[in-house]
Amino acid sequence: MDFRCGADRLLVHVREVLAREPLDGSAYLFRNRRATRLKVLVVDAQGVWLSVRRLHQGRFVWPSAGETLWSLGRAGRLAVRGRGLAALERTDAA
Repeated sequence: MDFRCGADRLLVHVREVLAREPLDGSAYLFRNRRATRLKVLVVDAQGVWLSVRRLHQGRFVWPSAGETLWSLGRAGRLAVRGRGLAALERTDAA
């Protein structure tokens, strides 16, 4: 996926590729190939929320290849709720 995509294109990706309904209450996370940028997409009755996080050092931890859906731990849920994206775990670049 082109990481330059905005909220509308990400919504299409959630529906067509992940076969999920964006209004299901989930947060959808996307990362770039280098795992240095992360986008969080949340849709609710009020509208669409898209947040972008860029790391200057290190990389975001990501599930294994082939895993398309996974659950956030408590730290990730807090980050999505605006309680600090620093709660999302990262590793140092090798």
